[in-house]
Amino acid sequence: MEPKPVSSKKGTTWVWVVIALAMLCLCSLVLIIGIGAYAAWKGYITLPAMNVPGYNIPSIPTPQTLPKVMPTKVLVEPYQPQAGNRYPTLQNLVPNWQNPSGPGTQTFDLTIAANQPILLASGWCTSTQNLLNQNFQHIQYIIEVDGQPVDAKSLAQGDQQVSGQTCKDFTGIIRAWPTGKHTIKITMRLDSKINDGWNDYAAGDYVEIYNITVQP
Repeated sequence: MEPKPVSSKKGTTWVWVVIALAMLCLCSLVLIIGIGAYAAWKGYITLPAMNVPGYNIPSIPTPQTLPKVMPTKVLVEPYQPQAGNRYPTLQNLVPNWQNPSGPGTQTFDLTIAANQPILLASGWCTSTQNLLNQNFQHIQYIIEVDGQPVDAKSLAQGDQQVSGQTCKDFTGIIRAWPTGKHTIKITMRLDSKINDGWNDYAAGDYVEIYNITVQP
């Protein structure tokens, strides 16, 4: 009697297991690369949404060469984050900056060089797009630079979905500073209590005041 051939089913099963593990590793790698690409696109800018935990402070880049004609007032330009740029936001320059949990005023004192570019930015994140749309019906941003209003809508507007959050932000850049004393005030005004999907926020003004001394 001839021996029966050995079934190859068991060997085939192990082949599929190996293929499945390889695909899982590949998907994980793609996810890691995607997160890294997002960080690069944002130029190491952490979205300064008041309700986003885990605020990371990037290294401050080497200041740029001073322009031939220095500005006579603080000029805020729209700014789209670009890979390779490591410009800090005002919040990045404050040690242990914390997200405000309720209405009130926070005041910060900073000293910077005249050739230090800085981003003026803020934003808001929620757990879903519908919540973001609802929240922004009650959110108004008011920006004042040395007492003069700056329209937040005139700055670069951003919409991102990352890490289970849906966010909307604005970003401007101040490329060079007149020496002396300057004040930047950013107010998020809520005309009603809102919920971002995680926490409640009472109606009122959430104010950040930055008193900035610019050295030559």
